[in-house]
Amino acid sequence: MPAWAAALADGDPAGLPRLAQALQDYHDVALASCWDVVSAQVDADLGMRTQVLLHGGVDALLTGLRPKVHWAAPVLETDDRIAGTLSSEGTGLLLVPTYFSVGPVLVPPFSGGTPRLHYPCVRQAAQPAGLTGPGARRVLGNALADLLGPTRAAALAVLAVGCSTSELAARLGVTPSAVSKHTAVLRRAGLIITHRERNTVLHSLTPLGSALLEG
Repeated sequence: MPAWAAALADGDPAGLPRLAQALQDYHDVALASCWDVVSAQVDADLGMRTQVLLHGGVDALLTGLRPKVHWAAPVLETDDRIAGTLSSEGTGLLLVPTYFSVGPVLVPPFSGGTPRLHYPCVRQAAQPAGLTGPGARRVLGNALADLLGPTRAAALAVLAVGCSTSELAARLGVTPSAVSKHTAVLRRAGLIITHRERNTVLHSLTPLGSALLEG
């Protein structure tokens, strides 16, 4: 450990500017090129979790965090390899999707705040990590070419508020099997994210889908 870092651990703030610069340098080298993809994936996960909460309530939301998070009301267990018990004491629980983590991390509250559960977000295959710039635009452009047609355009508009496969079929006046084909195209294009909750399949827009819908 460098001397300036050791001093920080001892409470000396003199090394803070150096730490801030080191973090900025790391961001520029390792994260800046893929940050748009990371942000879009995290936003899509938040949208999907919101739909799960609206359709199935808190039980469905917390159950959907499996396999490394286990919900059996009123106890939430995580596979974070940190022994101990934490009570929220009525303060709730803040769910924080993360892109680079491989498992959940439960963070205790500080100064009477809310405990946080950091969990790996659901990733979409349509936009691999690190694919940005002209290459990403070519991939998305090719996929978006499949979207021509009134039914998929109508489906995209309906999914602005999110819904299940059966609900979308009813709104569009088509069969659930036809909806599944249309949503598969939308999903490959990176416009929607799909999540299965027990016997229900829920769809919601990604940030890219929202941007396309808004023109």
